[in-house]
Amino acid sequence: ETIPPQVDLFKAEGKEELNRINEQEAMSLLN
Repeated sequence: ETIPPQVDLFKAEGKEELNRINEQEAMSLLN
């Protein structure tokens, strides 16, 4: 059973978005 490429892409983009949000939260905590 293979996972459609769209699913992997979606997961990758989701991780990117989470990383961006975490960075913004970290920055706001530092300031």
